[in-house]
Amino acid sequence: MEGEEKQKNFLEALGEAYGERKPLFLAVGAALLAFIFFSAIAVAQKPIPFTQYFLSVGQGDSEAVLLNNGAVVLIDGGPPNGRALRELEKILPFYKRSVDAVFITHPEEDHFGGLIEILKRFSVGVVITNGDVNETESFYELQKVMKERNIKQIALFAGDKVKQGNITLSVLWPPEEALRQAQGKRNENALVLLAEANGRKTLFLSDVPENIEEKFAGEVGGADIVKVGHHGSKTSSGDVLLYAVQPAVAVVEVGKNNYGHPTPEALERLGNAGAQIFRTDRDGTLGARFESGELKIFRVK
Repeated sequence: MEGEEKQKNFLEALGEAYGERKPLFLAVGAALLAFIFFSAIAVAQKPIPFTQYFLSVGQGDSEAVLLNNGAVVLIDGGPPNGRALRELEKILPFYKRSVDAVFITHPEEDHFGGLIEILKRFSVGVVITNGDVNETESFYELQKVMKERNIKQIALFAGDKVKQGNITLSVLWPPEEALRQAQGKRNENALVLLAEANGRKTLFLSDVPENIEEKFAGEVGGADIVKVGHHGSKTSSGDVLLYAVQPAVAVVEVGKNNYGHPTPEALERLGNAGAQIFRTDRDGTLGARFESGELKIFRVK
């Protein structure tokens, strides 16, 4: 309609906001966006509603956010066991072979290992990190695949955000100076993301510990869903954060492990905060969608 602003897709918005930041990221061009336009034609036949998925990948993290225009944002890819790829293929339509943006919250293998196969099988628009690296063979392999596939990279920090239609993805942590001052402290520097649509919020805590949570807890406001920090570690999802956020739902992404995750201490705090607790080791891959103002949690078979 005349006078209405054309809605930008996710990569257009990202390119306009951060196209000049560092040589890491090249301004989004026509070739990079071609697969999005193809997807838009297919999605026009069967729209994908805004939905968030918490993938069952074992002891690791991986979440997928499906935006209203059919764009797909993947947050982490779990360990290198093939499960993130398998679960992603379950939730996407058969014709959707592209991921618009991949966030790597921090370079630990239980968060990026499964991305290597995904990057080989899907067209990926851009990889977003906090700028940290890891000197391991698997991380070098990830970098090699990105180079071979000509996948662009950009580093985002606290205060950065991308808006697509009525959906906003905000980076709450880390500030750029914190990363420089604490090199090697990967959990402390992990990207913390807040997804918001029509006033409903989901907080993705990655692996940050309690002392880091306290630095941004006051910025969140209430949140409907919290992706629990560090697989339910006793040093994450602390009382200060939970009191500030008061989530209705808490999702623990966890698998068989020798760390005692999720710990009784973390589960007790979540319960005391009034959150309904879901676990990917017991419940499998979970979807979350707001329908008529109500939060619906469902299992993906």
